[in-house]
Amino acid sequence: MKPAVDLAYLLRSVKYRDSDLVVTILTRSHGPVALLARGARKSKKRFGGALDYGRLFSAEFTLPKESGLGTLSSVALKEDFPVAVATLEGHAAVGHALEVLRLLAREGDQSPEPFSLLDAFLRALQKGADPLSLARVFQIKAAALAGYSLADPFCASCGEKLEEKAFFEGGKLHCGQCRPPSAATLCAGALKTVVAAASLAPASLGSLKISRVIDSELGPFIEERLTRALGGEPKSLAALRALLAD
Repeated sequence: MKPAVDLAYLLRSVKYRDSDLVVTILTRSHGPVALLARGARKSKKRFGGALDYGRLFSAEFTLPKESGLGTLSSVALKEDFPVAVATLEGHAAVGHALEVLRLLAREGDQSPEPFSLLDAFLRALQKGADPLSLARVFQIKAAALAGYSLADPFCASCGEKLEEKAFFEGGKLHCGQCRPPSAATLCAGALKTVVAAASLAPASLGSLKISRVIDSELGPFIEERLTRALGGEPKSLAALRALLAD
């Protein structure tokens, strides 16, 4: 089979045998791919320092024929984003983004949106975007990739368009008339922030600054929404949540 060459980011790396790695990379044109990188822990010529988190590289690989792993032949560094992980907040935000996309993306799905989202996220951090605000925007965008878009919110019960404050329970929004007894409030400012974040173009991901006051209402709703989209809570969410609470 002729090797494929594609731009990619590393989502996961696991040591295998004495010198190999089993990696999951998120590619621009092939989606997520699980690959065996033979000798990756020793070969500087074929892998160098490019096969690492938060680095854009060109990957040469063969896809698996049916099930199992393909083979990663070599990588070449294209771009690094050192500023993105220079702070504790940035490091936590990047780790969270990588885990979310690893859980969200499915092998065989060649949609370019997950790659584009991660690429835009890292570039926004590199340019100095607030990591914690950007992490919330990323969560909203990631949930949308799973079909939980909030660009045009409606009441989950009656279908009324929500333009003022809303109420949420179980990751769903409701109007005042349909509000479940145990639902929490999402103030008008938080609702507008959700809509603004959902509507941002990739190049503008870092332009939205979310205040801690707004995030105190926005955060629990977005985390519920994301957890439902992923089918479970990401492990990295606890660390990110602690930083947002400080």
